[in-house]
This record gives sequence, structure tokens and C-alpha cells, in this order.
Amino acid sequence: MDGNLPKRSSEKVISLEELSAILDTARDYRKLVLCHGAFDLLHIGHLRHLITARKFGDLLVATITADEYIRKGPDRPVFTAAQRAEMLAALEIVDYVSIVDGLSATPAIEAVKPHYYVKGGEYENAEDDITGKILAEGELVKRLGGELVFTHEMTFSSSSLLNRHFGAINGSARAYFDQKHDSGLADRVGKYLDKIADMRVVVVGETIIDRYV
Repeated sequence: MDGNLPKRSSEKVISLEELSAILDTARDYRKLVLCHGAFDLLHIGHLRHLITARKFGDLLVATITADEYIRKGPDRPVFTAAQRAEMLAALEIVDYVSIVDGLSATPAIEAVKPHYYVKGGEYENAEDDITGKILAEGELVKRLGGELVFTHEMTFSSSSLLNRHFGAINGSARAYFDQKHDSGLADRVGKYLDKIADMRVVVVGETIIDRYV
């Protein structure tokens, strides 16, 4: 980083508006790379993803989803947006961090206008993304003159790691859940829940009149 770019992690965490203003000038002489996610539990999979993403350009921006838009189950996120941003900013390879108030990376893409928007290999097959976000995000990146690319590092699920190693589930319950997971039930239920996550649902039942004698 040169003298015009932040050197301390505390200076890296900025708003999308500030980020856009800074990158408007940097974009002409630097290749901008954007990674987006929850980053709730920063692990080796995230680290390798970010290291590989950094190789696509000169300046790496990592954006995270704000707390109220995390859809990963009860008690999530474990770490607040400020804490997650602090963890990412502490990484030397990350140049800027910003928090996105929205369900997708669209606001970040519009602010950064990256030359490369980098996602993990698990998103490469758009059909596996039942939310459809990767398609919309990819189209926006292309429309702004950038390219959607993928890394193929080892992948871990933050949710699985948190549930397995930090949950308050006893041994017999864990064995039961593992058996159900191996049967594919967990994935099927997760996909059904994701499909209805953004729906507004009204449940109407029949009218029942009780008469007490």
C-alpha cells in the first residue's frame, strides 16, 4: 500500500460511501478485488480464499453482511458486524473493510465497482445457490465492467463448525443429528427454509367457536 492508503487496521473499516469515494481515484491505476460474505467465524478456508482473491488484483476489499440481515439460524451471527470487520481488517492482505446493510452484495458491488468479484468455488454452479443471489450479483459485476471469478481452496461451513464445536448438545443428541445429516435431511430442510426466508407468510385457520356447558 502507498502513502495514500491506510496502514492501521482501525483505518481500514470505513463506510461504503467513504469506500466509493476513495476507490473512484484508485480504480484508474489499481485492479480492485471484492470479496463479500458473513465471515462470522474466520477460519482457514476464509484465509486461503482471501489470499487467493488478493492475487487477482492490487487492492482487496472485504465486505460483510450487517447483523440484521444474517439468515443462518438462531443466535447468529455469533460475532457482531463491528467484531467481524475488526477481524478482517487485522489481516495484512485486506486493504479495506465495509459493512453492507442488505441481504446481498449488491450495495458493495455498486460502491466498489470491482475489476474482480471473487466467490468461493461452492458458488460456481449457480443452480446450487437457491437464493439466486450469485446470478444477480454476477450480472451486476459484468454490467459495471468487472468479472465474477471463483477460488477453489478448501471450504468449511462456519455454521457447521460453530454447531459442532461450540454448541451445548450432548453426545446422544449429536449422534442423532449426525445420522440425520448423513441422510441428507439437514440439507433438504435448509433449502426449504432458504426458499421461504424472504417471503411474507400469513397463516389462516378455520374459525372455531367453543361452547361450554
